Amino acid sequence: MVWGSRAFFGYVADRGTVYWFSNVADDREPNREDDPHLATGTWLRRLRDLHADDPAPVPEILQRAESVRGVWPIYDLSALSTWHSRRVCLLGDAAHAASPSAGQGASLAIEDAAVVARCLRDIGDPQLDFEALEGLRKQRAEQIVETGRRIGDRKIPSPARAWIRDRLLPLFLRLGPRRAREQYRYRIDWDAPVVPR
Repeated sequence: MVWGSRAFFGYVADRGTVYWFSNVADDREPNREDDPHLATGTWLRRLRDLHADDPAPVPEILQRAESVRGVWPIYDLSALSTWHSRRVCLLGDAAHAASPSAGQGASLAIEDAAVVARCLRDIGDPQLDFEALEGLRKQRAEQIVETGRRIGDRKIPSPARAWIRDRLLPLFLRLGPRRAREQYRYRIDWDAPVVPR
């Protein structure tokens, strides 16, 4: 992953193929019906320009690219007041969609599933199970959603913020493991019974 001077870039190489993406700040909504960008290569030219001054191998990857597969905006969804109604409960992104910047969408969904399993095991009444789930999970999920929002906002900085970011990045990388501990070290206590709220 590369914090470029004008856009964020990520890639992975596997057996001679490079899979890549770029986060580009843009106020316009991509329009599939009348936007010829994808077919004409306008987006690819734009990405090449945005990443021209970025470190290797970013410019080379984009020079070798033949097309852009898609352009999709990232939306923030407002927090839901509740995740459940009687015998129906939302989990994962349906309840608390996190930006891809958080890298935690699937993890949160798996955590939700494990916690709802505990609630169903220990309480046994759907309404009370889902209330307990929400009480146990909502704060954590909303914190991760907020973290993703903040990370996403930092990926496309102004030139001044990029200059400051690049000078402070070594400090952030040293502090990173401590700050990420809560995000990545979530544990479920299977032995602790869940009680109705």
